[in-house]
Amino acid sequence: MKLKKLAAMVVGVVMAAGMCLGFTSCKKGKDPNTIYIWAGGQWTGSDGESLKKFVKWYEENNTLGLKVDLTIKTDFETVFAASTLSDDSPDLMIWDRFNTPTYAMSDNLEPIDDLIERDGIDSTKYNATAYNELSYGGVQYGLPLDLDLWGIYVNMDIVKAYNEANPGNEITCLWNADGSDKLDWNWDDVLDVGNKLQGFTYKKNNRDVEVKNGYDGANVKEFFIHNFFSTGQDYLDENNNPVCNNEYGDAVLDYLYKLYRTGSNSGYIDQTAFINGTLAMYMRPTYFANYLSTYAKSMNVRFMPQPAATVEGGDNRGVMGGYGMAIPRPINAKDRDEAWEAKKEKCWQFMKDWLYNEDTMNKWAEISTTIPALLSTHSGETVQSNTILKDVIPFASHYTTRPGIPGWLAVQVSVFNNYVNEFCKGSKNTPEEREKTLDTLESESKAQLDSYGTNG
Repeated sequence: MKLKKLAAMVVGVVMAAGMCLGFTSCKKGKDPNTIYIWAGGQWTGSDGESLKKFVKWYEENNTLGLKVDLTIKTDFETVFAASTLSDDSPDLMIWDRFNTPTYAMSDNLEPIDDLIERDGIDSTKYNATAYNELSYGGVQYGLPLDLDLWGIYVNMDIVKAYNEANPGNEITCLWNADGSDKLDWNWDDVLDVGNKLQGFTYKKNNRDVEVKNGYDGANVKEFFIHNFFSTGQDYLDENNNPVCNNEYGDAVLDYLYKLYRTGSNSGYIDQTAFINGTLAMYMRPTYFANYLSTYAKSMNVRFMPQPAATVEGGDNRGVMGGYGMAIPRPINAKDRDEAWEAKKEKCWQFMKDWLYNEDTMNKWAEISTTIPALLSTHSGETVQSNTILKDVIPFASHYTTRPGIPGWLAVQVSVFNNYVNEFCKGSKNTPEEREKTLDTLESESKAQLDSYGTNG
């Protein structure tokens, strides 16, 4: 199966390259002192603007004499592999770290272990989870940029209005007995808040606003793995075989089915609804703090980490996303010539100057409103002055990453998004239906991973 997958990939790459009417016509003159970067399609909106702003600042302030040419590639996943067959490939890439195994398996990334050893890079200066996500088969392929922790944003203005209007039936799970903010909540707490706020009408700027959705329930399909991890279990066994048809998977589906019903109105599930106050809770990563700081500075929002599963062993163990930086590796050995080696060295110096430099990473945190992967920045004023970022840092050690195996994106898109959504929208939440869905999740996940040669 692995050979079939790789063969299909090669055919796709050749076809894509062939569209250039031969590799020679794909070539473009590149300035040896300019670093050409592709950033994946996630870098849009306010995040993309922050990246552009940082690049402009870097060009004006770096001491390496480098310029930066940044391209946001919305079709990154479909064109990157083909680009490594031609001179049209980027010098550096910024992309979702969890896809490292998929690209490394296809030899699309340049190993950097020798550079790390040569320059004495201390990997312990990074968050270990983020750093290790850029490894595959014992080889390091990149350095981490950030910690993008997934959790639930709560509109505390709505919570306050609800509690004032409902004495004796208040929302209490967001505070400790001494009145301090409580962050280690669980599934039952989320359901309690979502059910109470759904349909609640309150005053906002002297007008009545109805909370259409307590939680963005229509999006629960995307978060099966997040909640499965919060049971304390791993989705794959030691041979990379999916294992979820058990009491833990059953609990996750039961929870998601109920959560879906706190907010299944599809017209009120996005960031606009959250800002407008028609959506009370929104599951997003810490990068969303940047959006809020840009478009909703006056909102009273609290970021709540991944809720612990209400099962024995449940923990606030969420999913850490985030980006990494790596050097694409030309497929053809003849293209890895002296000129390419010289550019690789400049790319490496650039990577260090951004990702291993505390001052530069503090500037990145300031511009992007995110948590850098470089640990020394976490105690700095930039991060500590932001309530959302400061509150979530203690939970970073609880968070894990998506399985570091080739093809995981296909499991998310083709398996979880389809079958979990189908179950949650259905009319039956019975043990039999949950078992049937879990069996499908296991078998279809295995089929996807087998196609990449992943399973033991």
